Amino acid sequence: YLISLYGASLRETALAMTPPARIACQVIYYAFPHFEFFDLRQRLIHGWEGVAPSLLGTLTLYAFAYTIFFLLLAYLSFRKRSL
Repeated sequence: YLISLYGASLRETALAMTPPARIACQVIYYAFPHFEFFDLRQRLIHGWEGVAPSLLGTLTLYAFAYTIFFLLLAYLSFRKRSL
């Protein structure tokens, strides 16, 4: 949710920063998941055509990759803890 609030402005702001700060902002931008990809409100409001199957497949793989990543982090975090 947070990337949708600052995603576009983070990229624009990074262009005015010094190179190390710009690189840090770009790493943050690309490291966080972009849930705004799945927000279809603008498409529905403005009557755009449907999403292409190839794009839908790409977004599904994107979501699947992040799901696997966070499940792996959770597994590594909780595997040695006693509940």
